[in-house]
Amino acid sequence: TVKYGPTREYVMALDCVMDDGSGTDGPRWTEIEGATRRLLSEKRDVAERNRPDTLKNSSGYHVWDRDFQMHRLLVGSEGTLGIVTGAKLRVIRKPAERALLRIYFDELETMGEAVVALRPFHPSALEVIDKTTIDLVRGSMPEWNEAMPPNLRSILLCEFDGAKKEEVEEAVAKARSVLGKAIEVKTATGGEYENLWKVRKAASPILDRLQGKRRSMRFIEDATVHPDRLVDYIRGLKAIFAKHGIEGVIFGHAGSGHIHVNLLMNPHDQGHHDLLLPIANEVAELVVSLKGTLSGEHGDGLLRAAWASRVFGDLVPVFEEIKRIFDPRYILNPGKKVGPATFDF
Repeated sequence: TVKYGPTREYVMALDCVMDDGSGTDGPRWTEIEGATRRLLSEKRDVAERNRPDTLKNSSGYHVWDRDFQMHRLLVGSEGTLGIVTGAKLRVIRKPAERALLRIYFDELETMGEAVVALRPFHPSALEVIDKTTIDLVRGSMPEWNEAMPPNLRSILLCEFDGAKKEEVEEAVAKARSVLGKAIEVKTATGGEYENLWKVRKAASPILDRLQGKRRSMRFIEDATVHPDRLVDYIRGLKAIFAKHGIEGVIFGHAGSGHIHVNLLMNPHDQGHHDLLLPIANEVAELVVSLKGTLSGEHGDGLLRAAWASRVFGDLVPVFEEIKRIFDPRYILNPGKKVGPATFDF
C-alpha cells in the first residue's frame, strides 16, 4: 500500500444484501443512500475534525470522501452494514522489474529518518524488522543464519518496482544517496530476494510457535501513525513496555507508519493478565496523542471498537447513526465497529 494505496482505491462497485434481504438495486438501497448522504453532508465538519492523520485507516467507517460513494463506505465495514456478495475491482499490471535493498541500522532514530527520506522515491514496499524479530527468525530459519553487525537494531527492506530496469536502477541509486547513516546497504540478488521476503512474512507464524510459557499477544498490534511520527510511536511503545516489564516485537509496514506489535506474555500468569487493560489504554492514549488510528488494516472487531471514542471523539455518534440507517435492528455482525462501550480481557 505504500505505493499503490489501500484496497478501497481499487473497488469500483459492490453487490450487497441488506438487513431486510434486499439488494443494491431496489428502493431500500436508494433510501439508505439518501439518508447517508444527508447525514454526512450535515456532519462534514465533525468528520474532518476527527480524521486520523494517517496514510491508512481501517477503524470506524470511511466518511471522509467529498464525492460520496456507497461502495467506498462499505469497504472495511466488517459486515456491519451489509453482506457483500460481489465486487467489481480495478486491477493493474504487475511491474516487470523490481529491486530490493536490505538496510541495516544501529539506531531507531536513523531508521525512522530513512523511512521519511525514502518515501518521496515511491518504493513499492518499505518494511521494518526489529532486533527481537531478527533473533527469533534466525533461530527458526537456517537460510538466514548469516553474520549480523553486533550493534544491529533494525533492518529496513526497501523495494522498488517499475516497467523498465533503468527506472528501477535510478530509484535504487537515489535511495542509496540518502542512506548515509545506515550501517550497511545491500541490494538483494537471486534467491536472496525471496529469502528476505520469506523472513519478513515468517515473523508472525514463528511468533505463534514460541517455546516456553510466553505467547505472542496481539491486542495492540495494528495501530498506525503518520510515517513522520513513526519514531515517536516506537519510542513511546518501548517506554510502555519498559514500564510494565514486558518484551515487545515490532515489524511491519514502516513506509505507511503501520507496524505490528506483538507482546511476549504468559497468558496463564495473573500478573500479566492484569497488565492487558492498562497497556491497551496507554497505547490508545499514545496513538491519539500522535493523531493516529487503532487499526491500519485489520479492522476494529470487538477489541478495538471499545476504544473508538478515544480516536474519533464526537464522530462516534455519526458512526452509530450510519449503523442505524443501514441496520436498524442490529442484526448484521452486532457489536463490531460501534456498540461495545468497554472491553473486558
